Amino acid sequence: LAIRVLAKDGMPAMTEEEFKQEIETAFVELRFFSDAEKVDKKRAIGALLAVFWIAANQYEQFVRGQAAGTRLTPASWEKLQDWTRRTVGLTTNPGMLGAMLVFLAIGSLGKIKAFRNAFAPGFDEATEALGAILQKSPILIPSFAKLDEKLQQAILSALKAEFNFGQFLQAENMPANLYIVKEILSKGGESGTSTNLLSFFLFRNFASTCGILGMKSLE
Repeated sequence: LAIRVLAKDGMPAMTEEEFKQEIETAFVELRFFSDAEKVDKKRAIGALLAVFWIAANQYEQFVRGQAAGTRLTPASWEKLQDWTRRTVGLTTNPGMLGAMLVFLAIGSLGKIKAFRNAFAPGFDEATEALGAILQKSPILIPSFAKLDEKLQQAILSALKAEFNFGQFLQAENMPANLYIVKEILSKGGESGTSTNLLSFFLFRNFASTCGILGMKSLE
């Protein structure tokens, strides 16, 4: 899927409709969501689409639902593209893009109460529950289980560093929260992966924020 999004190895450019169809097939985890969690599923799909638009450099699709007065400018888009390419490495490394797509597809599974109670009893917090499942029973999450071990570790480290990004944007986090994030991500980087783990973590949070209104519109 990542190779198709990036149009690598002579693959034709993927359309948005093709991407929507592909993620339903590629990420069986999206089928775990029932009607009770449809908002979380829509948000996950919205985040996945945001990654697709960015990775495929589709500015018009990314901004089409934004009001003219507050729309992301072409200059800001170019800065986002530069960060995505040079720092995150998302558009130069299909493996990295694949891991990001997996992370966003499975990131809300811990919010499914029945799933959490069945496979992570004793964990009430969604992120902690997901982390426990990925570590103890990765086979339950096929998309994660297929990843390279280093990319799996990047996701696990980012999960451990999870904090309320919305609060961070509004300057509501305590310094201790950021210190914990820094420590976890620094240790995660010692695993030998070439990933800039902090950038991976931040991009995931950025994409998740893009998908927050997915239940209202996927544009």
